[in-house]
Amino acid sequence: MDGGIGFLPMKTMAEVEKECLDVIDKIGDPWLKDHCRIDFNGLKNEPYQMPLSHPFTDALMETLKSRGRNPEIGGMMATCDARYYFNQGGMPSIVYGGANSNLSHAKNEYADIMDVLETAVDYAAFLIDWCGTSE
Repeated sequence: MDGGIGFLPMKTMAEVEKECLDVIDKIGDPWLKDHCRIDFNGLKNEPYQMPLSHPFTDALMETLKSRGRNPEIGGMMATCDARYYFNQGGMPSIVYGGANSNLSHAKNEYADIMDVLETAVDYAAFLIDWCGTSE
């Protein structure tokens, strides 16, 4: 049997694998236990979660609010390079896609050019706020 599994950032792939094997073990079927394995094939990335209380998170939220944006904090069932920056590099990392980000990776996805431009201004304003200078 082949399948996929998504899980929340507070778990590692090793923990999820162990939990799956524990469920199989609890079934009590020796054949199933001896003939079942869990592999993470294909896309396999540890999750990450940027702390809500981190100054980087607060700063981005404040910048967006000051620009009239109403940012929503949430998760995504996808992967991106932000996990590398955060997990391996120890760098704060937030994924922000602007007002039309709900259209990305969807059927008939598209980007509204005005939203792309406004999002670029959001990023520039955040960098100015975070770095403390407009130069």
